[in-house]
Amino acid sequence: MWPSEPEGAHRRRPLGLQELLLEQTPTDVCNECEVEIRKEGYVARWKAAKPPIYGIDDILSAPGRKAWDVVRELNSKIDPFCPESLLFQPELVVRDFEDFSCLEGHDFGYILGLGDGARIFLHGLRAMRAIVATHMAECMTTMRDFAVSRGVAFPDPLPDPWLCDITIDPDIESELHRLTEELKPYDGLKGGDLQKMLVDYLRAHAEVLRQRRAQK
Repeated sequence: MWPSEPEGAHRRRPLGLQELLLEQTPTDVCNECEVEIRKEGYVARWKAAKPPIYGIDDILSAPGRKAWDVVRELNSKIDPFCPESLLFQPELVVRDFEDFSCLEGHDFGYILGLGDGARIFLHGLRAMRAIVATHMAECMTTMRDFAVSRGVAFPDPLPDPWLCDITIDPDIESELHRLTEELKPYDGLKGGDLQKMLVDYLRAHAEVLRQRRAQK
């Protein structure tokens, strides 16, 4: 995995449903009932979330700030549970990007094999298309289509909130690992390149994001 930001830098990734299920304290109810109860809690947090308030010019124009600092700060203003319908498109792109960037550099078989990997991967694909990271988006699309051809049922359109439980068979995961090595999605990228592309995208959409301060 190649580095995309300084050693020790902290990233906040939104908890997905699978992680929320794991962090909860077990109860005496049946497993199926427990999962449903936890899903209800997830949905409750989603319904209660509010859109962000910030000044985009303050974030973009701070002196000496690197691209990953800009992305991280804007993402910190966005509630990880905020419904997509309450976010401006660039905010959704930032949240998708930061969610995926925690696993940036890993092969796609590994990512999709994680408990919450399908959500992270598909949201990452959405972000790569938005910032016109063409090679990455094309590789991820090829991986998605290959997984579908092997029987993996990805939701289309992507649901919000995400309550899907998608499991990747170990044999398919191995095939996806080999395909990642063939496609070389990270070829030509240096650490921070994707973040710079995202910041360029944010600057191009700054007028939309300025509405957040007006709504304060």
